Amino acid sequence: MTIDASSTAHLHDRTDRLAPKPILREGGPRLAMSLLVGDSVRPTRAQSRAFAKFAHTCDPVADDLVAAIRRDRLRIRTQFEQALEHGIETVHDSAPEMAAFIATLDGVPFRVDYDKLDLAARAIVRMPMSTRCGSRATSYATA
Repeated sequence: MTIDASSTAHLHDRTDRLAPKPILREGGPRLAMSLLVGDSVRPTRAQSRAFAKFAHTCDPVADDLVAAIRRDRLRIRTQFEQALEHGIETVHDSAPEMAAFIATLDGVPFRVDYDKLDLAARAIVRMPMSTRCGSRATSYATA
C-alpha cells in the first residue's frame, strides 16, 4: 500500500508537538527521552486527531459475531473455540458470523509496513546483547 506523502505532511509538523506526559518531564526519564529520541515520540496535534478518529470506528464483522454469541451463546461460543483451536474446517454447520470473523483473521492489517519491520529487526540485531537484556528487565520493572 502506498501513501500519498503530500496528504500526510501535516501529520509531521514538528512545531506542533503535544506536551509530554508529566512522568516524562523530570528526572531520569526526561534525560533519557531527550538523549535517545528527542521530541520525535511526542505526537503532533494532527497525529492525535487522526488517531482519535479510530476510537469511533467499528469492526462490523466482530460486532456481528458478538451479536450472534449473545443470541446463542453456548453453540456459537463452542464453535468459535473449536475453530480457533482446530481450524474453521473442523466446525460443522458453523454460524455465518463466526465463519466471516475467522476468515478475517488471516488477513494482514493495512497498517503493517514490512519495510519498517525489516528496519526494526536489523536495528535490534545490531544492538549489543547487554542492551537488549537490560531494556527487557527495565520494561518489566516499569510495567
